[in-house]
Amino acid sequence: MNKGLGMLMLLGFSMPSQAIDLSVGVGHQYAGVLGAQLSSQQGAIRTYGAIGLIGYAIGVETTLGLSSQHTYGAVLGREEVGSEDGFIFATYNYYVSGVENAGWVFGAGLGVTRQDEGGAFGDQGVVESKTSLSLNIGYKF
Repeated sequence: MNKGLGMLMLLGFSMPSQAIDLSVGVGHQYAGVLGAQLSSQQGAIRTYGAIGLIGYAIGVETTLGLSSQHTYGAVLGREEVGSEDGFIFATYNYYVSGVENAGWVFGAGLGVTRQDEGGAFGDQGVVESKTSLSLNIGYKF
């Protein structure tokens, strides 16, 4: 977990001096079961870090063309339930009120999760990688 906090601090130091937005939600983009996401947007690029009850994540996304409601990007991180050895996803998000405004966010991701065969209950030393689908729902303040 200390490595995750270090990554989030590094992300915070590298963010431009612009407004920081807060979102809360569930899914890998929110670090697992329930998490908070801090983000900053510069032009069409939005970077974020998330920390949750069981994990952490960092990501980047950009708008699709001229629409400010649709974004695509990537997220990587770790969470204890299904990807204790890490995950990486290509992501798509739909911002109901637009990416710049407060409102609901619905998203999905396709990527790879890495999990020890023993799961969260033990370390058996055999790591399994598998293709996974991630669904996310959150609210941006």
